[in-house]
Amino acid sequence: MTKEQLGSLILDSERQLYSTAKTILFSDHDCADAIQETIVKAFSNIGTLKNDNYARTWLIRILINECYSLVRKSSKFIPLENLADRQEPESEKTKNYSELYT
Repeated sequence: MTKEQLGSLILDSERQLYSTAKTILFSDHDCADAIQETIVKAFSNIGTLKNDNYARTWLIRILINECYSLVRKSSKFIPLENLADRQEPESEKTKNYSELYT
C-alpha cells in the first residue's frame, strides 16, 4: 500500500475512526489526539501491513490501542482537588499502637 492510498483510506474512514474512538473515550479532545496518533503510527509503520485488503482493520486496531493507551495514562492522573480526599485522616496517623507491642 502506498502513502497516497493510506491517505485516501484515512479520509474515507474518518467517520468510522471517530465513532470507534468515541466508544472508548468520552472527550472529543481525547478522540482527536488518539486519531492523530493513529495516523502518525500508520504512516510510519506502513511497511508492516502484510495484506492491503486488511488495511482498514489494521488502522482501526491501531486506533483502539491508542485509545486504551490514553485511558491508562489518564487513570494515573489525580487532580489536586481530589488529592486532599485521598489522604489519610489525621486521627488515623496519630493513633498509638504501643499497647500491641508490650
